Amino acid sequence: MKTKTASSSKSIEERLNDYPELKTKIEGLLSVVENAAGDLIKADAAEERVIEEIRQLGQTALQTWATRQEIKQSEAYIAANPSSHRGGKKNSTGAADMDASKY
Repeated sequence: MKTKTASSSKSIEERLNDYPELKTKIEGLLSVVENAAGDLIKADAAEERVIEEIRQLGQTALQTWATRQEIKQSEAYIAANPSSHRGGKKNSTGAADMDASKY
């Protein structure tokens, strides 16, 4: 099933392939729904598992969002400040040797 949104011309599956951690969490939730392990007999056990899967999904989604925001902001700063120093090799050889026996 291909679900399209206004913000993307990719299918949901294609979009999830860009975020493997998120895809794994959604697959975990689907496993609960499908009772893949066969161990969910009672509704309260299924409810507990669904709640845990959704909690983990939310945590992963927020972490992914935060990482993307950090990258976007860093790229925007670099684009706006092209002369900013960006983690190259330092030219300094360090502090001068202060050993008194050499003087």
